[in-house]
Amino acid sequence: MNPVIRGAIFLLVAAASASVWAADESKAVPVSVAQTIARTLETKVSAPGELESLADPVIAAETDGRVTGVRVKEGESVETGELLATLDPEPHQIALESAEANVARVEALIGNQKLTVKRLQDLMRFQSSAQSELDTAKAELAASQAELTAARAGVRDARYRLAKAGITSPVAGVVQTRHISPGDYVKKGDPAFQIVAIETLSARLFFPEAVASTIRAGLPVELRAGGDRRTVNAEISRLLPALDPANRALSVMVEFENTHGWRPGLSVTGKVTTEARERTVMAPVRSVVRRPAGAVVYRIEAARAVAQVVELGQRDGDWIEIVSGLPPGATVALDGAGFLTDGVPVEIRDRKR
Repeated sequence: MNPVIRGAIFLLVAAASASVWAADESKAVPVSVAQTIARTLETKVSAPGELESLADPVIAAETDGRVTGVRVKEGESVETGELLATLDPEPHQIALESAEANVARVEALIGNQKLTVKRLQDLMRFQSSAQSELDTAKAELAASQAELTAARAGVRDARYRLAKAGITSPVAGVVQTRHISPGDYVKKGDPAFQIVAIETLSARLFFPEAVASTIRAGLPVELRAGGDRRTVNAEISRLLPALDPANRALSVMVEFENTHGWRPGLSVTGKVTTEARERTVMAPVRSVVRRPAGAVVYRIEAARAVAQVVELGQRDGDWIEIVSGLPPGATVALDGAGFLTDGVPVEIRDRKR
């Protein structure tokens, strides 16, 4: 080909390429934008656990007797002091009457002995009675007074046994187990009912050894039990002193008012806030792109993208901590950020809050 013609073609191609390049440079990239913010960032640690009742006593018979009636069934709610079952009161009523009669007998004996002592003391003034007789009378009176003390204790014991012929609940809760039925003969100490208190529960959480040093009493906890979407906000009540040697877990107790009607034995998840840092710079996660230089966020300044290498910290939902590289209030690219390079013009299509 003629060298002149070849040179002319080269110049035409170069001019066309320059024109296309210039057109691409002037074309703005559409992006949506948002602003970085400064807010308190909480560091949270989650742990599994289970719910426990603070009180689940096994109520035992406190006296001997035959069961004459059972007033509650398993699964029923009971109040503190509510009557659960009754034992035959007649043997205890008879014992009480016998104890009261014994008190009356001893009181009468003491009255007579006091008269004897007084009479002997009067005779001693006239030396008409031996000192030994008076001493004997006083000794008998003292013995009878001691016997009266024992007799009165017997009355209290008989009244106590009569009162315990009615088995009552020491706590408010739900009947978990019933061990007796009408007609059974029970002895003192035999189990009768198990009551589980549910008004106040305790969550036992198990934290791994790696975070044990950050957990302490008083830290706020968010609890979620079973499949319930509702939560309970409480505080760590206490920590067990030693880690479980089987799994190296730290057991943490969280007591709370059971406003949601949760039941002991449910699985629970506790989210503990171990740290709260104020004025932490946060950027949307979508604004961060990966480049050979590292994590990059594109600031939007004067309708152009400015690449900014950032150091990332903790993620919190759709936001991520910017340890360094950006101040709060900076406008950054979101949608379309992956198509940007440093210095290219942009067209803002949407502003996200």
